[in-house]
Amino acid sequence: MPELAEVEFFRKRWSAGHGGRVPTVLTHDRARVFRDCEVTLLKKKLTGARLLGSETAAKQMLFRFSGNSWLGIHLGMSGELRVESPDYVPTRHDHLVLVQAKHRLVFNDPRMFGGVRFHIGSQPPAWWTRIAPAILSEHFTLEALADFLRRRGRRRP
Repeated sequence: MPELAEVEFFRKRWSAGHGGRVPTVLTHDRARVFRDCEVTLLKKKLTGARLLGSETAAKQMLFRFSGNSWLGIHLGMSGELRVESPDYVPTRHDHLVLVQAKHRLVFNDPRMFGGVRFHIGSQPPAWWTRIAPAILSEHFTLEALADFLRRRGRRRP
């Protein structure tokens, strides 16, 4: 399982694509990494969109695109993000490739334990906002912790 620093490292790799338009989206549509994602909608909305920014929370990443599109990535145990040259040809385990003029942003996951999520809306998706705040962030308060535990609590008989 990737550690928090590793997730941030991979997120920063894709920062090379910030500001760039995505004229083409390549996917392995039936890959398990898309189990929580409607691939057709992802391709339609990200084609022509511009990568505006990104952030991490827990062991997940969120990439914000123009057109109110949000791409979530969880690396799982074996996933990674890479930046390749514009002429890069995707390999068997490159399940998501965002083609840009200067490079290709690649999500590779040989064991497919990772996941891709997609959301359209003016605000971040609920699956992102429900993640507990980082311990070192200003949003990590006793109230936030209590709320998180209350939502995740399990009642025992």
